[in-house]
Amino acid sequence: SKEEDEKESQRIASKNQLESIAYSLKNTISEAGDKLEQADKDTVTKKAEETISWLDSNTTASKEEFDDKLKELQDIANPIMSKLYQAGGAPGGAAGGAPGG
Repeated sequence: SKEEDEKESQRIASKNQLESIAYSLKNTISEAGDKLEQADKDTVTKKAEETISWLDSNTTASKEEFDDKLKELQDIANPIMSKLYQAGGAPGGAAGGAPGG
């Protein structure tokens, strides 16, 4: 049905968003150099990698599950990314600036 198609495309969009943000965070952190403390870099990298492997084994998860994982990832990454922005070490808006509704 059209409604199911719509739901599925939203689910895929949430999955893709989560995936792209996880990879983007990982890349940004790997390029952060000495602008961040090692502990902060480890924290974000570990969470991003955790998220990516979760995605690999949960490709059929619901939109809500993807959104929850995204929130978890952002809760951990955002404070650290803020430090990085303040140190002038991140490209603008890498973590997808706007908070989701």
